[in-house]
Amino acid sequence: ENAKREDEERRRMEAQRLEAMKKQEYEKQREEMRKQEEMRIIQESQIQEDRRRQERQQLEALVKKESKQQASGQVTRRTDDPFGQGFGFVKTGYVTSQKLSFLQRASSVDRTDSRASPAPSVGSNGKKAGLR
Repeated sequence: ENAKREDEERRRMEAQRLEAMKKQEYEKQREEMRKQEEMRIIQESQIQEDRRRQERQQLEALVKKESKQQASGQVTRRTDDPFGQGFGFVKTGYVTSQKLSFLQRASSVDRTDSRASPAPSVGSNGKKAGLR
């Protein structure tokens, strides 16, 4: 009877020991999963921070490039101005009349005789003949 009791006590102690080991293993697994989750969250936050930093650098580079372009005084040419005259394809209005005026003045100056006096000449009616 005493041996039976000792055998039963040994089995109970063994079961308790196995239960404690299982519980310890379960706690160990939970702790490891918690650590993995924390590492995943940290990695994701680092990735997001890197993306933000990269976007900020790109934006700063773009702003720097634009400010350099403005500081250099570079003027971009209009695509609708094939001759570079600054008039574009304007067909009516003040700009067209000014353009025609400039062109007429330029052509009238080209046709003058190089030996002629730069002073305006007097016309047949006694008035000075100007450019107008």
